[in-house]
Amino acid sequence: MAPQPTRTVVLMSIHPRYAGLILSGRKQVEFRRARIRGPISHVLIYETAPVQRVTGFFEVAGVDEADPQSIWETYEAVAGINHAAFWNYFAGRKTAVAIRVGRVVSLRQQVRLASFEARPVVPQSFRYVSPRWLANIGNDAL
Repeated sequence: MAPQPTRTVVLMSIHPRYAGLILSGRKQVEFRRARIRGPISHVLIYETAPVQRVTGFFEVAGVDEADPQSIWETYEAVAGINHAAFWNYFAGRKTAVAIRVGRVVSLRQQVRLASFEARPVVPQSFRYVSPRWLANIGNDAL
């Protein structure tokens, strides 16, 4: 039997407006100011207030890092945000990170962080979590 590929999963805080655009397929890239160490395979979408739940996840199709102008020129058509919002987010930054969204799974039942751990910690931006979190969502939620 072939070995399973290693999964690196992050839990990412995303505003509900942008999470909805990702889950609907209209936003095909997630921007971040800080690079995530190492390759990541999946992003669990934690929608910030007022939702405050994991609402889906996506496979990472790739990660690009460059100056904000280059990132904007490359991803403007699938950014899911307007020019002003992009530049406001990256004001004063020399680099921008674009996480390309692959296959997206929207959960039928949103999941509270307490379902994953006793003392849930909401990430400021993102945090690494166990790949078991994907399995813990369960097939009934997919």
